[in-house]
Amino acid sequence: MSGEYGTTYTPPPGPPPSQTHAVHYAPPPGLPPPQQYLQTAPSGADPASTEPPPPYTAKASDPLPSWAQASASVRDLSARYPIFAPDHVPLDPPPPFFSTPSPRRIRSRSFAPWTVPSRGRNIADGFPVLYNDVLKTHGIAEDDWARFVRDLQVAARLSLLGLNMRGERQRRASLSGGILGSVRGRAYDAAFVKSPLEQVDQLVQIYNGSAWERRKVRVTVRMQFAESGRERYELLVEAL
Repeated sequence: MSGEYGTTYTPPPGPPPSQTHAVHYAPPPGLPPPQQYLQTAPSGADPASTEPPPPYTAKASDPLPSWAQASASVRDLSARYPIFAPDHVPLDPPPPFFSTPSPRRIRSRSFAPWTVPSRGRNIADGFPVLYNDVLKTHGIAEDDWARFVRDLQVAARLSLLGLNMRGERQRRASLSGGILGSVRGRAYDAAFVKSPLEQVDQLVQIYNGSAWERRKVRVTVRMQFAESGRERYELLVEAL
């Protein structure tokens, strides 16, 4: 078509250029929808049956979670680790695993409680070196556990000799006055001397605070009574 000013522009055939390109939607900046963070149960599973990890405040006496291992792989390593020599003193020097780091990730309450019975009626008879393989996942090696068990026996025997865990004479009285003074002195000393059970329990607490609890393991020394009425002792080992 021509006019006064020349030929009129005729657009090329086909749709306009704006219709030849797909429109891409860009979501606004910010966090993705919260649905993306939701975890769904496997197909066919009951969502209520998925068990979350237990809180760190859970007690060892609470029901065990589904992933807890049965404590069935206990081995007696007493033949490999004989009793310490008479001059051995617990914690002098301290065990090396007191200062080594614990594993970075340890699952809470990962095994069922198990016990180590004493060898005899007296706690000074010691405990066998019963090692449970579940301790490996908590960073407790066989040598570490053997050192702990044998130290307990040494602590009890030192108490029977009137010595503390450093092998030093427990507090003595400085009273004089002949026979009366010696009697009073022995009574005074008895108030400061720990029994074998008290000294073993004190050493267990030191191990718990320095090595075991940060590896999510706790040991408790307990007295048990047989049907005959005779007492025995045992170590209760629990996962925290």
